[in-house]
Amino acid sequence: MKMKNNFKRNSYSKEIAEKYVNPTSSFILLSSEAEEMYTFENNKRVPIGSKIWVLQTGVNPFSVKLPAQVTVSANQLDQVRLVDLEAIEVRNNIYFKASSIEKIK
Repeated sequence: MKMKNNFKRNSYSKEIAEKYVNPTSSFILLSSEAEEMYTFENNKRVPIGSKIWVLQTGVNPFSVKLPAQVTVSANQLDQVRLVDLEAIEVRNNIYFKASSIEKIK
């Protein structure tokens, strides 16, 4: 998601996430399954987490990074809640991460 921002921090924060989305409201899960993310250490792939795509009313779809130990138990198009949603701005791009995802029943 590309946005103009006045925050000039070098770390993830809840304030930046609150500027672009409503973290307390529900999200629609667009991903059918989480996309694994890897890094290379000693020429071997090491999992660092996964990425999902979500949608919220009034906001374009965006990706959210999750830790490696989190499993996504929700199905595509389910309403979910993102726990501890945070964002960071890097060169006018906004990146989101959450500590876990919960399906809303």
